[in-house]
This record gives sequence, C-alpha cells and structure tokens, in this order.
Amino acid sequence: MTGKIGTSSISRDIRVCYGPRCAPRSWRVEREAEGLWLLQESEGSTVYTLAGSSPVCPRCGGELYPLEPEG
Repeated sequence: MTGKIGTSSISRDIRVCYGPRCAPRSWRVEREAEGLWLLQESEGSTVYTLAGSSPVCPRCGGELYPLEPEG
C-alpha cells in the first residue's frame, strides 16, 4: 500500500459525513481491495485506512453519503 489516494483505479469517489462533529465534511474515498478503504480529507492530508464492508467517517464513525452534483 502506498499511503496515497489515487494510485489505484478500483473505485474512487467523494463522500460526505453529516455527523455532529463533521457538519459536513467531505472525504475522498478509494476502495483499495475488498473490504479495505482509503480515506483522505484533502490532497496532502492524512490518509486513513479502514477495514469494513463500507467506509465510515474516520473522525466520528458516521455514515458517508455519496456527494450529489449540484444542478
């Protein structure tokens, strides 16, 4: 594992946490392998590695929702 988002093309997207600590906070999410997720708040920030069936917010443990495009 490289510790860097964007080095794999498996599955990448932006997800948002609406938890009380985050209100809201967006995360770049990359599925590294089955049940393994990399999350990063912004380019150059800490990369969190999480294991589970779906990614959760590394700050509050809340559900992450897909970012819906405006318009």
